[in-house]
Amino acid sequence: MKQFLFILLLLATLHGTAQISFYTDQPRTNDVITGNTLTISGFITYAASPVVSMIAVSNGVLDTLSFSQPGPGQFDYGYFSGSISVAGFPQNVPIKLKVTGTTLNGSMFSDSVNYQCNYTPPGPVAKILYPTAGTNAYPVLPIRTSHTGNDTCTSYLEVKVNSTIILRDTLVNDDFDTSINISRSQTGSVQVSLKVKDKWNQTSSTSIYIFSDDYLYMTPLYTGIEQIRDYNYHRILETRSDALYLIPDSNLLQQEAMPNSKAAVSAYCTPYGAIWTESSWGAEPTEYTNGVFYPGVNFDNTAGRYVVYSSTFSSPQPGCNFIIKDLLTRATTTAGGTIGSGSYQDPVVAENGLVVYAGVDGIGLGSSNVTVMPSTYNSIIGAPMGTSYFYSRPVTDGKNVLFLETPQTPQTYKIYWNNGASNTVLSDLGEYSDPFNPVPPSPAYYTVANNFIAYLKKDANSILQVWFRDSTGVSTQVSNSVVYANSIRYLNNDGDLMYVLGGETFYLKYGSNTPRSLGGISGRIMYRDGGWYVIRGRYLYKLNVDAFRTVANGNWTDAASWENGLIPASGADVIVTTNIVVNTNVVCNSLRVVPPGSITVASGIILTVLH
Repeated sequence: MKQFLFILLLLATLHGTAQISFYTDQPRTNDVITGNTLTISGFITYAASPVVSMIAVSNGVLDTLSFSQPGPGQFDYGYFSGSISVAGFPQNVPIKLKVTGTTLNGSMFSDSVNYQCNYTPPGPVAKILYPTAGTNAYPVLPIRTSHTGNDTCTSYLEVKVNSTIILRDTLVNDDFDTSINISRSQTGSVQVSLKVKDKWNQTSSTSIYIFSDDYLYMTPLYTGIEQIRDYNYHRILETRSDALYLIPDSNLLQQEAMPNSKAAVSAYCTPYGAIWTESSWGAEPTEYTNGVFYPGVNFDNTAGRYVVYSSTFSSPQPGCNFIIKDLLTRATTTAGGTIGSGSYQDPVVAENGLVVYAGVDGIGLGSSNVTVMPSTYNSIIGAPMGTSYFYSRPVTDGKNVLFLETPQTPQTYKIYWNNGASNTVLSDLGEYSDPFNPVPPSPAYYTVANNFIAYLKKDANSILQVWFRDSTGVSTQVSNSVVYANSIRYLNNDGDLMYVLGGETFYLKYGSNTPRSLGGISGRIMYRDGGWYVIRGRYLYKLNVDAFRTVANGNWTDAASWENGLIPASGADVIVTTNIVVNTNVVCNSLRVVPPGSITVASGIILTVLH
């Protein structure tokens, strides 16, 4: 009787639990998985309490299995199935799979089996994140890459300019984040190539074409024999080995040699002729006005019809002063001047004849102030003499004055603006430690034109950013960069601004919120005679700041082909850096095609280029 009761109890126990068995290859002990997926299946014997969940775990990866309930009969079974991705699992070593079930009454059952992986994962994918196709590499080419892959990958980078390799580099299990400085000699088509290989020798390659061209927005106007000194009032001043030449309207037939100008180092166009000196600091100037030559003293500055000369005197006491001269009327006004060991510095004249300068005291107290001349405007807008502050580097547009304030100690700097009534701090530059130029240069840090002001100001991270103040008094931060090397290149009377950021020159048209990168333009940028120009050595260029530029392959009439979605108006300057199909009759002022860009004119279509 006891034996019978024991057998019944054993049967009840067996029917109250569930045992897991695996079908063959789903998996069996020591099975080798050659794919990326481990398929799991098995069956459940009858359980008195229904099964409510089945979980599979292997190498930390979990899968909830699907299952069916077993029946009450002796040979009725429930089935379960599922899968686990084994991509990235260790290979050729035992890996444990454990399947655990739970019944409604909370009972748990489990079984496990060991298997191995020996598979080839998906190959890697190489991506070039930056630069993007059709962009300009000059002057700095930033490169950023990425790759996918389930194990150690090696990345190979190659950069070619006109088929000449300028960079090869290799990284193991890492991505490239670097930059290359591009010289002007490396102008042309640039190919950036990336290859990624994993340990199974699976590879992925990609490449893009861009270009390197710091002449992208420039149209050649004139090529001199030696050195161009200035361009203004539709006149070029060019130094040659025999003389300085004045060339009206780039017309070589009307070129005029300036007598005794062989040693001219610096020269400036005026509305009525030219002024040149034999040294870069303005000594011994010669003035040519309306066909007449005049000897000068020391040349300081010129704008419009006005010029500022300086001279020293010894009687009744030693000192110096400067002269404001009207080139049209030949009238002169002696202004400023100091007595004793003092001197004046940095005189700047505006087109209306207003002059600002910094005056240094002659009594050894270590101070300076900023003065506005002539007498109708005569006022000191800096500190009075004898204080321990230096007020220097003034600039003016004839209405406003900007200048630097520097305490004797510590060496910190502030940019001040004077509107004729009071001084206002525009920017606190803080410390400035450049051993070769201990005072920040004013044109690079602030400038003023026709009541517009551009200046640099530190942000919350102490990085100098470009700010613009319009004629109504509204100030706006123009740049937003992590690059410290910001500077201002030019501000014209229309409020159009040129500034430098990270080696690139940006152009911001007044009223626009989108600066345009013009690349790393070197040379002297000027706004003259209603247009932008660049002087580089013996070359004069027109700077096409409003040119329309392509950014994608496509038809001429497709807005997506053009920067900012703007299709060129008739008669515009056009720069093509991608593959463009001219599918309508087009008239443009100028057309420049930069490799790898191309122009294809559809059958029956006329493309007219005026210049």
